[in-house]
Amino acid sequence: MKTVFSIKSKYWAATVISVAIIGILLILYDSFFNSIVSLNIGVLLFSLSGIMIGLEAIVKRKIILSAPYHKRLSDTYIGIAAIAQGLLIILTGCFLIGLLTLNYLNEGRNLFHHFVKHPGIPLLFLSVFCFLTAVTAIIGSLEDKQGLKFLVILNLLTSRFLAGTILILLGIFFLCAGILEIINPNYFDSIGGGFLEVLFLSQQSK
Repeated sequence: MKTVFSIKSKYWAATVISVAIIGILLILYDSFFNSIVSLNIGVLLFSLSGIMIGLEAIVKRKIILSAPYHKRLSDTYIGIAAIAQGLLIILTGCFLIGLLTLNYLNEGRNLFHHFVKHPGIPLLFLSVFCFLTAVTAIIGSLEDKQGLKFLVILNLLTSRFLAGTILILLGIFFLCAGILEIINPNYFDSIGGGFLEVLFLSQQSK
């Protein structure tokens, strides 16, 4: 089944690039002329371009992450790894838009205090990031699977698999901590979870 990405891929790519460039230009405009409106619109457009890239990666199940200064250092992800990368980009874009909205409504400080006191949702958010990053690390890009078989296996065991295992363990830790905080916040604070509240809120009160 053809999608908007396959039928008009050139137009889609041009739209994404245009939205990202306009967003960056507006952010730069704020740095020179101190315009809050242009900063907000710039961050919004840049985040939307990221979400569009993530959606394309999920639908096409392919994404190429190019190095900024060297075209040959690009990483090509396909299948599940591409979907995971797309979800990571979408979550990051949504996170930036959420911060922008809270800043616009002047609710950022109140929400920060709430999450410091009750970090369950942020911990669950971190666990999702860890799991998705672990998927991309373990599966790897097409470039990771090229070359001598011995080097490919060595890279899998010493780099990708090790990093993925650490990320999975961190994800499980954040997931369990987040669920515990939501279900029983008092017990969470008693085993050290209240350290965040003491660390951040006590410094702000000084």
